Amino acid sequence: MARPSSHVNNSFFAAIFAVCLSSFLPIGHAQSISTNTPVPPLQWLNLTNLLHGSGPPPLKDASIGYDPDSRSLLIFGGESQGGFPQSQTYLLNLNTLIWSTPTPPDGLTNTPPPRSAAIGGSDFAASYRHGHVVIGGKDANGQSLSDVWEFDYVNHFWTQVGIPPGGPSRWSASGGIDVTVAFDPTGLPTPNNTFYLAGGVGTNGPAAVSDTWVMKITGTLSSNLANDVSASWTHQPIGSYPAVAGDGGTVIGQQVVAIGGCENTTSVTASCAQQGSWVFNFGRGSSIAPGPCAAPRIGPAVVANMNGASQNFQNQVLVMLGLFNTSLWQDGGNSQKGEVDVLDLQGGSWARVMPAGDPGSGGNPAFPSPREGAAAVSSGTSLVGPSGGYSDTIVFGGRDASGNYLNELWVLRSYNASVSSSGQHWSGFGNGQLQSGAGASGSGVSVQYLTSCVSAIKQPGANRLLSAPILLSAPIPICRSL
Repeated sequence: MARPSSHVNNSFFAAIFAVCLSSFLPIGHAQSISTNTPVPPLQWLNLTNLLHGSGPPPLKDASIGYDPDSRSLLIFGGESQGGFPQSQTYLLNLNTLIWSTPTPPDGLTNTPPPRSAAIGGSDFAASYRHGHVVIGGKDANGQSLSDVWEFDYVNHFWTQVGIPPGGPSRWSASGGIDVTVAFDPTGLPTPNNTFYLAGGVGTNGPAAVSDTWVMKITGTLSSNLANDVSASWTHQPIGSYPAVAGDGGTVIGQQVVAIGGCENTTSVTASCAQQGSWVFNFGRGSSIAPGPCAAPRIGPAVVANMNGASQNFQNQVLVMLGLFNTSLWQDGGNSQKGEVDVLDLQGGSWARVMPAGDPGSGGNPAFPSPREGAAAVSSGTSLVGPSGGYSDTIVFGGRDASGNYLNELWVLRSYNASVSSSGQHWSGFGNGQLQSGAGASGSGVSVQYLTSCVSAIKQPGANRLLSAPILLSAPIPICRSL
């Protein structure tokens, strides 16, 4: 019998090696991007120089809230430039743009211990409670916290929420509450609101992002019933996904959305940022992991698209800012130009959108620099300026790529219209001249759709087989003996 040639042997064993090697590699999937997802016309506006009074210092990972009755923006806690968590509360009157600090009633001066990277949100339950809830966070020793506090917007005091042991002790979790969901009037002893939590960092390091929890809060919050609020946790894990820290998230209905972060580490840096995203539906007990497209990032700001101009917006989240290593990923420099990424929860699809900027006094549009740990709150109506015609998202603070902590206040304004193509004019486009300030009405605002997903940059000397930019977690079947 003729001996097989060395070429045949080499090819044969190379094929075996490739099959065996693939046993240890995830499956690569092509990236996809939408270039016609309906979005509102978007514009960045810098309000920092319009503010007055003694406001918060530069902070990252602060808690943020909004009270529509008093038109107040709340900033609590966060990490300072020196790396220390804070415990001060600040209120910004959005009518006058004046900062102040609350003055509580006599005898109600307790405040939460210093913390950063907590989750929270509004707790509005008829006349029973009208406050802002803060859950967990990271203390001055870098340890996770499990306590829960609520700030009363009416009487300007904090109270610790009574809660049994056994709940999560986390910082850097994703979650909160959807303020558009009505409270449960059948709750006992008073109407309940529901908060959700996914993942985060606990006493044993980062938890699986699929380690999900539900918190019900009840009771009466008033100056004469200052210790009446209570809550309880239910553990409701959904799916099986990796441990993540440094992600950003929000809540839409009964769904928690978590974006980005670093896997299996608490040493969160821009270089370990990954493109993962997860959606946990507590009502159905189901989850999805949309395919990657937007830039990987740590500390992104994530909010629901609360503009009411189109039903399409009800299932969208807006992902802004965050940091990643630009030597590892190619995003076309768009993170420096205010890029906003739109995730559609129904289809699991991404769109990358470039909003209009703030022309300022010189006419040269400006955008917020990339930053991690900016706090963001969204409303279905205007937060600053004349009412009507738009909805606002306020973004405060963060830490930029140079390590500078910030106390800038930006608004991402969503005008009441729906566009689905680059440069599309809409009814408020007007004379085409961009406007600045709290009263900007949308003149000149259009968006640009990017046509490709962010991809990994091939590193020198990297094995081509190992440098595929998009990898999902489904393994190829293991190598069988031949």
